[in-house]
Amino acid sequence: MTYSEYSFEVKEKFIDRLEDLPLEIQERIKGKLKEFRMQVKTYGIDPRQHNNTKYIANERVWRLRIGDHRGFFDLYDKTISILTVEHRKKAYK
Repeated sequence: MTYSEYSFEVKEKFIDRLEDLPLEIQERIKGKLKEFRMQVKTYGIDPRQHNNTKYIANERVWRLRIGDHRGFFDLYDKTISILTVEHRKKAYK
């Protein structure tokens, strides 16, 4: 299986949360997600073994570390669904 076959989708909740953040932080998060997507699709990095991802078992969701923020995503079949973004202080409550 090649990981370049993964597709990405962004949920409305992620967009809403992103728009509430300062522009500088929005740009950083967008850049990191673009980098993550490129690493998965272009370089074939397994999203489950990426250096900045971790599976949160009790939430049954994956998290992507983005500086002081955490992006949360689902991984099913060949789709990575970006769910939401939270500041790390609020992310695990």
